[in-house]
Amino acid sequence: MPVPLLDLKLQYATIRDEVLRVTSEVYDSQYFILGKRVDDFERDFAAYCHSRYAAGVSSGTDALLIALMVLDIGPGDEVIVPAYSFFATARRRRRSCRFISTGNVRRWMRSIASLRNTSWR
Repeated sequence: MPVPLLDLKLQYATIRDEVLRVTSEVYDSQYFILGKRVDDFERDFAAYCHSRYAAGVSSGTDALLIALMVLDIGPGDEVIVPAYSFFATARRRRRSCRFISTGNVRRWMRSIASLRNTSWR
């Protein structure tokens, strides 16, 4: 019997009515960007994270870029990232800085000492 990689039907069935209600409200309001729902999300997420602020962004890729910008990381800087990561992590390097993968095909990890002793240039 084939096992599906991801089957959300059972989970969706438990929240279907709420999802349809909320998406219907968004469609009716025509606030697809910003608006009350985003304000509510940002406030609730900030509270959940015990933070003063939260910012909703369009994608995880944009979230990575904003984090790099806030930290003033840019061209010429180097960032160490996990080897097993979403492709958008490495894609950010084209717009901001040089990414260094910590991955090793044989071991799938590197030690801090090996990173310190590696010439990246």
